[in-house]
Amino acid sequence: MHFSNIFAAAAILASSAMATPVDLEARKSIEPSPAPTVNIIAVTGTDLRFQTRKEISIQIGKLTLVDNLSITELRVKSVSAGRNDIPVPKVDNVVCQRYVNEYGTVVGSALFTKAKPAFVTTNAIPLKWLMCYAVKN
Repeated sequence: MHFSNIFAAAAILASSAMATPVDLEARKSIEPSPAPTVNIIAVTGTDLRFQTRKEISIQIGKLTLVDNLSITELRVKSVSAGRNDIPVPKVDNVVCQRYVNEYGTVVGSALFTKAKPAFVTTNAIPLKWLMCYAVKN
């Protein structure tokens, strides 16, 4: 009888411990990003007839890995709000840059903005790391 009580208590503890990470992940996916998000157009191809465009979103001020995407050109499209209490910079004041490594020490493109895209290369290369920031508001 004593063994079954211990076994039942262990089963309850194990099941509650297993539920906690799932609950945390669910909460993270529901909560909005605290920082504003920059929407970037990643262009592949130089011939307008065959270009592909993919929109990606990254947080302002965070070096972000973008895997499995090859590019020839990058452009800022827009800025989206994060939380309501954080001011959103004007899209004309946002500057982004591509980096080759996860430390942001090896530059992979020129700075690019909404008005001035970065023409990275004529042959598609992996996008890798991006970082955007606001220069003024």
